[in-house]
Amino acid sequence: VQQVLMKISSSVNQMVLSDSVKKELEEYLTKWTKKLVTRKTKEYTSDDSVLFTKGKIKPFHQAMLSKDLIKSGDFERSFSTGLGSTFEECAKIIANTKFDTVEKQYKTENYIPTDTIAEVDKVMSELNEQKKFSNYQQEVKRIVDLAIKDTSNKISRSVISDLYVKDKNGNETYFEFKSPKPNKEQCLKVTQKHLLIHCMTKKHFPQVKTHYGMAYNPNGENNQYNHSFSKTFLDIKHHVMIGKNLWDYLGGDGTYEELLQIYKKVGKDTAMKLINEILKP
Repeated sequence: VQQVLMKISSSVNQMVLSDSVKKELEEYLTKWTKKLVTRKTKEYTSDDSVLFTKGKIKPFHQAMLSKDLIKSGDFERSFSTGLGSTFEECAKIIANTKFDTVEKQYKTENYIPTDTIAEVDKVMSELNEQKKFSNYQQEVKRIVDLAIKDTSNKISRSVISDLYVKDKNGNETYFEFKSPKPNKEQCLKVTQKHLLIHCMTKKHFPQVKTHYGMAYNPNGENNQYNHSFSKTFLDIKHHVMIGKNLWDYLGGDGTYEELLQIYKKVGKDTAMKLINEILKP
């Protein structure tokens, strides 16, 4: 029993990300934070502050709230929007520790038979009307099998993926990173792009995987994800990777927790100090 407990304790304490990778992530996030704060500082100290320029004037907000409070809300929106861009870069840094090939903004280009394209269009039309297929991966297989047999004229198509990874066995995964609270259009667009990737490669799961990547679960990691548009227009179980599942897939078990700690460290050491400086009255 003691040996088992020691083994469990050792696996818990063992770090997934190396010190060099952690340093790379910290340096990237610190640089990103400093760049954002520098830009916002220039805006807030300018005589033509973006808070009150033409097209952004809010007289009733200004009447009731101080400039500093309005400035605080403006910065929070900018920070929240910009933070989403860091997930893709962190995913690339982490994936480099596990996969043989890692590329951002990866282009897939090939010819697809016209009848197969028509079938994809039909699937998307049905999805648009909330006629969701029961299993995304089974639908991929059906479409790929059709593409392989299809002898109709071919049309060139291309798709850009946010992140592409390939392991030593040649298995490929294509990711699209989007908000964990997407709208209908985003859900449909990602599904269409991924179906086209399978048509171009003529490969289905698991040799080629396509996933909608969400960096976190807005309901909390231990709670069920239940965003209405996602549930309506996406196959959450077979298509979406969210939170811990996403990050641990890219870097190994425990990556999610370690990445959160890095964000916390940069937040404490850099972000909050700089942010408080430009937001102070």
